Amino acid sequence: MFQVAGRGAPASVPAPAHVAPALLRVLDRLEDTPALILSSLGETLAQNRMAKALLGDKTGYTGLARSEIYRWFTDPAERERYPEDDRGRQKASPEFAGLWERHEVAKRFADHKILIHRRCSCSPPPHTEGYEKLRLLAVIGQQDFAGAGPG
Repeated sequence: MFQVAGRGAPASVPAPAHVAPALLRVLDRLEDTPALILSSLGETLAQNRMAKALLGDKTGYTGLARSEIYRWFTDPAERERYPEDDRGRQKASPEFAGLWERHEVAKRFADHKILIHRRCSCSPPPHTEGYEKLRLLAVIGQQDFAGAGPG
């Protein structure tokens, strides 16, 4: 990310790739909610079945591409999941340098994202439309009804 912004990277500190067994047990118990465990560099370390069904399997990347942040800026396909008008709110490459210069840092405790073809609130209130759609996704998973494969 520093290279993309034209900045020198700070001293390298490896991101932990190990996920504590207790955290994996929590992930396994989230049967009806898409959940994943990310490293501090945005690397997907583990995903549950629902996260794979909603977002695809993100655990097979290697090298720099392991970072979702890196893929956002280097792989146009990473942006296709979001409507074009919503991408600037997520991460936008042309605006990255300006955002970097402002040094605005904040924690997002709640957010609403719109995904192309699927609307997602990762922990929707019971008996809402999002809740029912996630329940349906839990049943159909990653089945390919059209035989067309991913896409």
